[in-house]
This record gives sequence, C-alpha cells and structure tokens, in this order.
Amino acid sequence: MEEILPPDSSCPLREVSDGDSGPELHVFIVSDATGRTAERVIDAALYQFQTTHVVLHRFPRVLSRPLIDRILEQARDMEAVMVCTVVESGLAEYLQERAHEAGVAMVDLMSPIVALLGRVVHRRPLGTPRSRRHYDEQFYVSSDAINFTVRHDDGRRLEEDSQADIVLLGVSRAGKTPTAIYLATRGWWVANVPLAHGLPFPEELRAIDPARIVVLTRNAAALARLRESRTSVTSSSAKSYADLNAIRLEQQYVRDLLHTHGNNWPVIDVTAMSIEETATAIEQRLAPVGRLRRGPAAAAATTGEV
Repeated sequence: MEEILPPDSSCPLREVSDGDSGPELHVFIVSDATGRTAERVIDAALYQFQTTHVVLHRFPRVLSRPLIDRILEQARDMEAVMVCTVVESGLAEYLQERAHEAGVAMVDLMSPIVALLGRVVHRRPLGTPRSRRHYDEQFYVSSDAINFTVRHDDGRRLEEDSQADIVLLGVSRAGKTPTAIYLATRGWWVANVPLAHGLPFPEELRAIDPARIVVLTRNAAALARLRESRTSVTSSSAKSYADLNAIRLEQQYVRDLLHTHGNNWPVIDVTAMSIEETATAIEQRLAPVGRLRRGPAAAAATTGEV
C-alpha cells in the first residue's frame, strides 16, 4: 500500500498570535506539484488573523487516489482545513468528492481559475502539473540572476552593467540592494549603482538602454532615520551621513546630476512602499522590454570566469 508522505519540514508551526493562544488550526496543503503556490496564498490570508496558532502541512506530488484517501483520513482526524492546487481534472474532482464525503473543509485554488481561463482563451487545459525539470530550470535561472546581482552590487563591475536586465540608481539607503536581491529571486539580472554628493556621473551608464534604468528615491526624513539607525559611529563623517540638511543637499546634487546626464529615467519614490511593492512597480515599467536574451557566454558575468 502506498504510504502517505510526511508533512514538508519547511512548513513549521506558524504563530500569528497577539497573546491569545486560541485553538490550534491545522492546514493541509495538497498539490500535484510543489504546493508553493498554495503556501504563498495561505501566508497572505493568515496575515488577516492574529489570534490563531496555525500548523501548515505540505503534501507535494500527490498523484494517486490511494494517497488522497490517506491524506483525507489524516485531515479528518485532525479536523484540518485543506487547501489544494491539483490541476489534473480527474484527480481534482475525486479530491473534492472525497473531501465532501469525509466532512473535510476544502478550498480548491486552481480549478476555478483554470476553468475561467479556459473559457476566455477557448482552449482546453493541459491538465498536468509542471515537471520537476521545470522547477530545476527555474532554480538555475534564479541562481544565475542572484550571482550576477551580488557581483554587481553597489557599483561594482560597472563595465558589465550592460548585461543587466535592470540597473537601479539612488543614494545610500534608497533601497537599491534589497530590491535588487528580491528581483533577482524572480529571475532578473540586476545591477545597482550608488549616487552620492561629489561622485561623478558613471559614464558606463551611457551604454545601457535607458528603458532598463530606474532611479529609487526616498524622502529626506526617512533617509535620515534609516541612516541613523544603521550607524553607531560618532565621527563627523557618520554624523554628516545621517544629517537631514546634508541629505537634502545630496538629493539636490543627485537631481542636478540626473537632469544633466539622465535620459528621462523613471524615478520611483519608495518612502511608503515595501520591497515587494517597489519590485512590482519596476517589473511593470520593464514589461515592454522584458529580460535580455543571453547565451552561454553570459555565465561569466555571474561567476567571474572568463
């Protein structure tokens, strides 16, 4: 008999309590692929609740009816809620029917979306989950992007920035590095270049497609708070780094620099934006040009090999 898969160890007890222990809720994530999609949706939904302790159990690669029966039995015994992303229609229907019979509360995230898209595009869905090869390929895409982004952080290797999908500009603590890393996890090759009072305009930027350059900014008061919280040095240079008036002068210098040398590069004020929101805004701006096409030779820019 097929043995049930244990809950994925990457889904530990998730506490979202505000002090009231409340009941413990078990959520079963059942997928014929990895289950990561459902996990992200649940994570967003859990944010709305602050008084429940939740344990997530993720069951990936659920591809047979006997395995579904075993998982449902466990879900019923634990009074768990089940969230599913199963794309094979026969298996998805079986799961819904058996969950109803077992009295297990279940949400099917995938079937309604697939059905709606099928009606719109007038095509039948494939009905098969993505292969492991797809996820392996996605891993290597992200890995290369992260390697490139780390190697081209803070103005390093400016001569290679033309290989970047995105080049971020901005003063210190404008959010360039965390935004660049976040974008890299989504497969974008990102370089970031600091702009500061007294630094000349980086001539290497002239060789880059203007559509790929984005300037990040933050209001002076927010910059002062961030800089002050990140330095405990009492030297005069450290004090100037976090001084509000000095920051305003620096921002004016950068505005003048961009006015003289910039090519209508978009400026995004990230003061009230999260890293994810900033990255989404950048991706929307890059949509018309997308990612660069790269051959095998581009790997040298991610590893330093020649």
